[in-house]
Amino acid sequence: MLSLSRKSDYALLALAEMARHKECSLSVRKLADRFGMPPRMMTNILNRLTHRGLVNSCRGSQGGYSLAKPPQEITIMALLEAIEGPTQLTLCCAAEPLPLDQQCQIGDACTIRAPVQRLHKAICELLEQVTIYDIAFDEVRLDVGTAIGGL
Repeated sequence: MLSLSRKSDYALLALAEMARHKECSLSVRKLADRFGMPPRMMTNILNRLTHRGLVNSCRGSQGGYSLAKPPQEITIMALLEAIEGPTQLTLCCAAEPLPLDQQCQIGDACTIRAPVQRLHKAICELLEQVTIYDIAFDEVRLDVGTAIGGL
């Protein structure tokens, strides 16, 4: 099954919430309470997003977290890679060469490599099109036919 991990799901919720409240910083406690999750988990997620330059943190009594750039510039792909690491539909779709013990064992005998790699590319292109703004303000509009037309 292709699905968001719990961490990615919470990260998406947090960034969308920040996009809707761009005039202020949101505390870990406020975000965690809003989504019914442990504050420690939200802290870990926000630390990863801060490290990747997607959010800013500000200490102090009025501190909290806010988007580091406009929500129209933060793609879903950037969020997923910040939380999960490189996107990889299958072993043959890895962006970087894998160690030998992690490489696909089928190799040249694989009859689906090319179409799966095209599917991977189309999915990545879709994830690059959709932004936090699109999610936060229900503006997701995709021309899926164009993205997968070459499959």
